[in-house]
Amino acid sequence: MAASFASNKCNSGNVAKSQTPRSIRTCLPTLDFEVDTKYCARKMLITLGGNLNECPLNLLPRLQHLRARVTKEADGGLDLFNGKIALSVNPTVRRHQYAQMTQAFKTLARCPDFQKWINETRASVGLLKDEWTKHAPLYAQTFSSITKLDLSGMNYKVKVLHPALPAGASVNEGDIIEWRYVGEHFPEYLRFNVHTSYFMHFNATFLLHEVLHHKNLLGVSHNHAIIQLATDNEMRKRLAHLDYPPFEGHKCDIPVMAKIYDEWQDFLKGKNGTTILDFAKRVERTMTSAPPGKL
Repeated sequence: MAASFASNKCNSGNVAKSQTPRSIRTCLPTLDFEVDTKYCARKMLITLGGNLNECPLNLLPRLQHLRARVTKEADGGLDLFNGKIALSVNPTVRRHQYAQMTQAFKTLARCPDFQKWINETRASVGLLKDEWTKHAPLYAQTFSSITKLDLSGMNYKVKVLHPALPAGASVNEGDIIEWRYVGEHFPEYLRFNVHTSYFMHFNATFLLHEVLHHKNLLGVSHNHAIIQLATDNEMRKRLAHLDYPPFEGHKCDIPVMAKIYDEWQDFLKGKNGTTILDFAKRVERTMTSAPPGKL
């Protein structure tokens, strides 16, 4: 369903607390949080097949042990999750590689550490649900006042990963958002896999960041810079009282955010477009027509 302009009626800050979680999510998409064990295993194997230095140091010995065990028992299957072996057109090789990957899954599933991480992931789902539901009126009012969008007709599955794993992605196939809980309930993982410092309402801010990414909602080449202005910066400012600039976000997008900052401020004041979709199109036209190095 296409996003629509959020009318003045879309003010969920006035919704009574006694209403059901779904009904108070006015202007917000419906997020169904779930733990998919196979999905978690696949992401864990990708992590084991990659650079373990990006993982929490307190987990490093256990991850190294897991990597050695999977590597030994899966006969090279772990390499497939790191993209080191391309699938061959030869069906026999394909079957062999599939068997390797299947063995890697089975080996991981037998490991006590993996079962512990799945249990921690299930616990984190409850925290995410509670946080999203409890503060839904605040999130709806904040998100709609920034973007002027009504996304209440959209539905997403949130595949929740372990708090220690890198996560934060929008997967167009199947309307999936990949996320992991970031918060003080798991302090041992709090300082890892976060490109910005933790702040109150961190999870909602970046879940809505991924929603705006989904299916290239803004549809322009500079969409990531605009998404980061809306969520990483403006939502963060309003929910956590942390001002900008300096800008939060990927370093490669900060020059674009700086260039369009004045236009962005005008948009927040009701100029430069009815919704963030209109603003994005306007920025695209301006950036395309501007001489090199100038807005």
